Order: sequence, then structure tokens, then C-alpha cells
Amino acid sequence: MINSEVINKAIDYIMTHLAEEIRVEDVARHCNFSKFHFCRIFKTETGESVYAFIKRLKMDQSAFRLKVEKDKLITEVGFDFGYSPSNYSSVFKKHRNVSPVEFRREIASEPVLPPFYGKTGGVSTF
Repeated sequence: MINSEVINKAIDYIMTHLAEEIRVEDVARHCNFSKFHFCRIFKTETGESVYAFIKRLKMDQSAFRLKVEKDKLITEVGFDFGYSPSNYSSVFKKHRNVSPVEFRREIASEPVLPPFYGKTGGVSTF
């Protein structure tokens, strides 16, 4: 459980702006810290860098949207999170060990759970 008010404020900001291009500087400024100091605090509290956290959330949210928006093109889902078609596919595959096309095909019969709310109430990684 994250006890730092600053980190919770940062996570709220990131989740609110997830479909936008989020720069670490923007998150740090939102929390009234220098980029360097904020990055140190964030890594200490969460165990991952701000950049890795943002990237993971974008991939998790896009995976959720691949599940629920079955009529939407995969390239559109990637574009919604700031990725070009080829870049999205390679980043998704690196994150999930499966391409977006294979992921969508495999999950056709699985239940849909909203991202960010896993069984433990914390941030979900599917």
C-alpha cells in the first residue's frame, strides 16, 4: 500500500491523463517537485520508475480496451494511447509476450475485468 500523499497525487494525475502524452516533468511539476527528486521518491515508494509505471498502465488499459472494444481496430486502440501502429504492436508484445492480434483472439472467451482493480484492490496487471 502506498502511503505517500505525493505518490497518490501523481498516480491520480497519471490515470487522469493516461490517454495523453505524459511527460515525467509534467507529473513532477503537478506534485511541486523537481524531476530528479520526484523520480527518486516515486521509485522508492512504488518500486518502478515513473516512465515504466506510465508505460505499464497504458499497456494494461489498452489491453482492457482490446477486450471490450472488439469492433475497434487494434491500430486505433494503440493510437489512442500515443503509439504508431508498428510501435504499439512491438511494445504490446514486449509487455504481454503476445501480439495484440493474438491477445484479442485468446481473450475472446475470458471474462472482462476493469484494469487498475485487481483481486487485491491494487493496480492490476491482468
